[in-house]
Amino acid sequence: MWDLALAKLRHSMANYPYEHWISQLTQLGRTENKLTLGVPSLFTRDWISQHYGDLVKKAVHSVAGEPIEIEYVLDESRQLGARPPEPDPSAAATPSDEVVVGQVAPRAPGPKLNERFTFENFVVGPSNQLAAAAAAAVAESPGTQYNPLFIYGGTGLGKTHLLHAIGNRILERDPTIRVVYTSAERFLNEFVVLVKKGQMEEFRRMFREGVDVLMMDDIQILKKAVETQNEFFHTFNDLKDLGKAIVLTSDIHPNELPNIEQRLRTRFTSGLTADVFEPPFEVRIAIIKRKAEQERVYLPDDVAQFVASKVTRSVRDLEGALTRLAAHATLTGRALSVDYAEEVLRDMLPQRQSISIEQIQKVVARYYNMTAEDLRGPNRTRPIANARSVAMYFSRKLLSSSFPHIGAAFGDKHHTTVMAAVERVAARRTNNAAYTKELEELERQISGP
Repeated sequence: MWDLALAKLRHSMANYPYEHWISQLTQLGRTENKLTLGVPSLFTRDWISQHYGDLVKKAVHSVAGEPIEIEYVLDESRQLGARPPEPDPSAAATPSDEVVVGQVAPRAPGPKLNERFTFENFVVGPSNQLAAAAAAAVAESPGTQYNPLFIYGGTGLGKTHLLHAIGNRILERDPTIRVVYTSAERFLNEFVVLVKKGQMEEFRRMFREGVDVLMMDDIQILKKAVETQNEFFHTFNDLKDLGKAIVLTSDIHPNELPNIEQRLRTRFTSGLTADVFEPPFEVRIAIIKRKAEQERVYLPDDVAQFVASKVTRSVRDLEGALTRLAAHATLTGRALSVDYAEEVLRDMLPQRQSISIEQIQKVVARYYNMTAEDLRGPNRTRPIANARSVAMYFSRKLLSSSFPHIGAAFGDKHHTTVMAAVERVAARRTNNAAYTKELEELERQISGP
């Protein structure tokens, strides 16, 4: 069994950890539920158990086809050779709730990587294509490409998924790389706590000396935290100078971050900035179908299309809708249908009752810095004509109003004029990612909270 597990580990690990650590293990015994592995020293036992124990366990379980307890014991019959290299002090052992994986740094706090978030199950579309490609490039060559990588966009659109995917891919290729995934809020809290304790050197060891890849979520949290911003500025510089990889996320573009020092903004934009925004309809269908496959939920095509047409704001909302549908279907024994989905998701679906053509005109006019009267009037200058077409498009999309009715609400325009405007906006939305983002922001404003 151990020979087969070793073969798996040999092909899944980098040369250094395998040759210097894993290859020292030998099988001493095997019972139905336990595999006993011998080590040449207690030092080796502790190091392998703490840093590579999960990898060993996964390989053994894969070979055995079932969970098996693994015990490390001192093999006194073996002739001890040269002791493995002493670990760097900055890679000392860490508590179980730490964020650092691979060769760990001192006490870097935060959540662990989620193994479910990978590039393989991230659905790529025009709304996230650049961010996904850049994240994959960083994972393949951390610290050399797009450093730093700054991903920005609204909540629930996949930024955190990409961070976890980067970390998982890096560690899959080389488990010895020291990857830190944390949030700006945790960075801030840890800074405050250690400042009060007078332990700033400990803080700097955490986020500088023991780090090969730093990934930080929600960097906008650092607004108004002047001292923490100053510390992060020096952390950023030290890591960048050492060629370490830095990946950051935020709700908005770095140049628009409120109360963030200019020197930090310039560093955030010194690499690559990539945005993610609401996925278009086709991508939303692909996302919810992929999620259903992963959860082993049968989701009819018409139900997937219904949910994707109604839940438009975030991937997280789509996943929440599917989870609710699956739970209800399991508990009630009813088959999923469009009518049933509408019933189950009624409080999650946007309410359209209060929307009117007049409201659409006001929101669109305000967005484009003009008046509703401009949209209803005869003016055909390009800015007004474009805004008028957008308002007609939403009147058709959100209200399903007839073309003659829409034409009448826009100063008695002919219904063929309305048809042409709606088709023009729909075509441009399909072919222009930036325009798609603009329209989705408008739809969010029209629909309200």
